[in-house]
Amino acid sequence: MSQPDLSYYGLKELPRFGKDHLALADWRLSVPHQRRVAGGGEPLAAVQYEFDHPSGKKRVSLEGGATIGLPTDADDLFLIGLLTLGAALDFPAKLHFEPSHVLQVLRMPVKHRHIVSQRKAYERFVALTAMFEGAWFDRKAKAASGDFITGILAEVYYEPKRGRRRKGQQPASYVQFTNNFHESLIRGNLLNIDLELLSAWSSPTAALHYRHLNKVWHHGRKPFSYSRDLKDIACGHLQMTDGKNLKENYSKVLKEMEQKRYLQSMAKEERFESIRRGIWRVHFQLHPDRVIQPKQSAKPDSGDASTVVRLYAELRHGASTYEPEEHELKHAAALISEFGVDAVKKATPFVVETVKKQNQEDIYFGFAVAYYKKQLQRLSRSNAQARQHVEATAKAKAEQQRLNEQERQREDLRRQRMQAWQEADHTKRQTLVQHAVKTAISQSVRDRILNSTPENPAPEVLREIAITPTL
Repeated sequence: MSQPDLSYYGLKELPRFGKDHLALADWRLSVPHQRRVAGGGEPLAAVQYEFDHPSGKKRVSLEGGATIGLPTDADDLFLIGLLTLGAALDFPAKLHFEPSHVLQVLRMPVKHRHIVSQRKAYERFVALTAMFEGAWFDRKAKAASGDFITGILAEVYYEPKRGRRRKGQQPASYVQFTNNFHESLIRGNLLNIDLELLSAWSSPTAALHYRHLNKVWHHGRKPFSYSRDLKDIACGHLQMTDGKNLKENYSKVLKEMEQKRYLQSMAKEERFESIRRGIWRVHFQLHPDRVIQPKQSAKPDSGDASTVVRLYAELRHGASTYEPEEHELKHAAALISEFGVDAVKKATPFVVETVKKQNQEDIYFGFAVAYYKKQLQRLSRSNAQARQHVEATAKAKAEQQRLNEQERQREDLRRQRMQAWQEADHTKRQTLVQHAVKTAISQSVRDRILNSTPENPAPEVLREIAITPTL
């Protein structure tokens, strides 16, 4: 797959890792494709699924449009594509995007049927209302909420671009997140997800199972022995059909996850523990290849990083003798590494004013990091556009100089030929005229040559005069 131009999002290449939502990784907002139609043939417009939990019953209710129905399992992927591009822009409430970029981020071919499917998916998300009863987890609260009702998309404008776009150009298409969902994104209720692995699963059920386990194990950073009731995981989370073949069908999903070295292979009797007749508990172990080892973080630079944190503290809180915390120095060092110390210092006054408008109780530098990134990325795009303008101006100027030089050379050559014509005798002139007539490409050219005068010879006659370049 060729690398698309993702410069509008501040991305230099296709990201390997994208963003999934903490709650949606567990609770699908869709129905399996084969169940998208209700018994009467009309689109399925409402569904509810649940399972028991030690903290209480977990239940999710979905209501979609009567004419277009609920999102399908393929629609979930498009939402991950949007979240991945949105994360690169720090989640604006109105996210501009190019539909082909969503497909490329998801490693899907850019084909007309996928462009159309994507538009229909967004239509279904606009019509969707979801109620999470004890199932909506908030990272800041570190707990699941009571009852949480939300939509996903409030508005969509869909205009795929045909042909090449100008580098860094804002796409015409956009989605407007609902207020509740956008607030959830801003609060950081997200986790990383391997986009290449996500695209590799043979079925939407396997992809959804991967999303659930990816959340459980914190994207491989916190692997542990995990187990669940078979019906809770298969029917509750994955919406598989309960029946005598449930265990067999579910085993096929696990087999693929073992083959792709996501799950550690286990014997059947180890994988499925019999609790009592008809009740099974499933055990999982993350494959060692998928475990992410914690990085040994180097001690952040205490020079420039400390200067930036102190500058922020002085402008934000009036603390002229502030002593930065270690986690603040890490945040500042990361910003400096990405954008440069001068750019971070220059952005600080603007960031302070923005933070003052947004929050009155922040204490640490870390709260401002998202605002720093937003401002610095905006400045980077602005600087890039300024450089492009300078380069384009210089290129146009060079092109004009080249054209002027060509015109000067043509005029100089004509002058030399005219001088040679004037110095030639009658016989030489006649020879030049006769040869020009002989090689003329049309009768009108011949007439122009024959009607020209010795004082104003036709251009075709002058071109017969050979001029030796001056060294």
